[in-house]
Amino acid sequence: MAASILSPLVCVRLDDSAELQVLIDLIAPTQSLPGIRRQIGELESFGCARIRGETAAVVPPMFAAGLLRKLIHARPDLPSLLFARLSHDGRKRLLERLVTVELPEDASFWSVLLQSSTENVSSGELNQQLELLEYLARAAPRVVVSFLERELDNLLRLIETVGHGENLDRLNAILSELLDDTDTGSTAFDLLTRLAVHNATRDRRPSIATSFRECFVLLVPASI
Repeated sequence: MAASILSPLVCVRLDDSAELQVLIDLIAPTQSLPGIRRQIGELESFGCARIRGETAAVVPPMFAAGLLRKLIHARPDLPSLLFARLSHDGRKRLLERLVTVELPEDASFWSVLLQSSTENVSSGELNQQLELLEYLARAAPRVVVSFLERELDNLLRLIETVGHGENLDRLNAILSELLDDTDTGSTAFDLLTRLAVHNATRDRRPSIATSFRECFVLLVPASI
């Protein structure tokens, strides 16, 4: 049972009882926190868990991904419920695990996460949401590129309203993830072009100009 409870995150903080309790509440509510802690120690002795410092992880990662797939099959809303209750750092570790699970592109979880990226937020919250979007670009690149095709202008307006240049750099990093995927590279280049035009007339972030030049040199000759 402890292995299933640990499986949704690439690693679980043992020094944060609240995080472990969230996992227990949503996966095995009849289990106690002290009991699960004991089971985690037993898992390590069997070679099914690795404890490093104050974190524990199911090993090998493929085994953890298989356990999470089984949990999601039984409860499809589990990723959304976890996302709602975890800290920002916990959400990142959830998305890192979901990269290996390969949820379908129409999974409701993506809509829940993406919707939060265009809400009215503070600059700090926007930076956190864009950071999560970067993780999501690795987990579901086609979902993210489709979202950005629709919402890039809205995101840029939001960045202009509450953001700083670092948020533009984060958006550039998201597009870099999408450029590396053969299924999304062409569309991502179109999006990077739109971002570069925006950048050239406003913030002039050098990282965006550099990314655009590099992609133009690599992608345009290949398409010709």
